[in-house]
Amino acid sequence: MPLSLCTDDSTLLSIDGAFLTSVARQFWLPHISPADVRKDVEEQGFDVLETFMTLIREVPDSLDDRQVGEKQNLFAKRRYALELAGATVIPSPAHRMDQGYKQSDDQRLVVASLSFCLRLKPRFLCLVAGDRDYIPLVEELRSQGIRTLLLTHKDFCANDLERVCWRVQQLEARLGLKPSQRPAEPRERSGLPADEPYADSDE
Repeated sequence: MPLSLCTDDSTLLSIDGAFLTSVARQFWLPHISPADVRKDVEEQGFDVLETFMTLIREVPDSLDDRQVGEKQNLFAKRRYALELAGATVIPSPAHRMDQGYKQSDDQRLVVASLSFCLRLKPRFLCLVAGDRDYIPLVEELRSQGIRTLLLTHKDFCANDLERVCWRVQQLEARLGLKPSQRPAEPRERSGLPADEPYADSDE
């Protein structure tokens, strides 16, 4: 059912791309399109002004020209697909550490969302995420009179983030996703690399 909104229902839609990929994997989907998320938000009565979505730029394992080229081409393909789906892509480089990689997607989405909201003053932020790193963003926007609708998944959401948001909805319920009949597999057997931020539809 549509939410009861004031006349001014302008909204920024901000999507954590890695979070959306995690939700897609729960249902054995290659990806969830930002266009589908935006359609649902608009059907609830929100006027979406802009859609931000992070995309992690993966680090090649070496400086070999072939590996570097493959990573660059993969990033370009994913970015193009997201832009075709109506998203403004926020590139988020990963940085190699002693153990694994440090990703900058949360921080970059916070900065972009805060900057947009303080400049254009939408009535709402629709945040598709689950990490507690977004709490300062939500609190600052609330102090500016901007309310946050959180679209999330219970398995990937911090309770603290839910508590500070205006309203919380489960993403799978909004998009009509059904529980998978396929048993979960270890990441190394699933065919998806552990650090894969976004799965192509042909993978």
